[in-house]
Amino acid sequence: MSYDLIVYTQRERLPDPHRFVIALAAATPAVVLDEERADLRRARAGFVRVRLGDGETGFELYTAAITQQAIDDFRDDVRGSGQEMSGGNARHLAILTSCDTTLTLVAKDELGATAARAVARVLARLTEGHLTDPQTGVTTRPSDETP
Repeated sequence: MSYDLIVYTQRERLPDPHRFVIALAAATPAVVLDEERADLRRARAGFVRVRLGDGETGFELYTAAITQQAIDDFRDDVRGSGQEMSGGNARHLAILTSCDTTLTLVAKDELGATAARAVARVLARLTEGHLTDPQTGVTTRPSDETP
């Protein structure tokens, strides 16, 4: 099993490590992350170990820039499939053009997926970003939701 989550945001909005660690500790469920590993501005790819409740778990984290090529490829894919650039496709294009960074969290088990969901939700809220769950096709904007 692999469970993926994607946060779309602006790189300049990534939180400083201290703020991120505090927000994770206050989340439901609370996630404990070492402050050294919480600097997402320097992260590229790798395994992130966290504490969730009484257990240790983690997930893989990958960061990438949203390039003009990625935006053009999305437009081409929509055109090539015969779909309209409306509805969900238009929303996804708006997200791609308003953001410059993706953070993909990949969990390998249920505990890791629970931690990744909590971390992704906090990250999207702090950065005013968008959170996409590719398994369900749902994209949310946690900063717009009532806490």
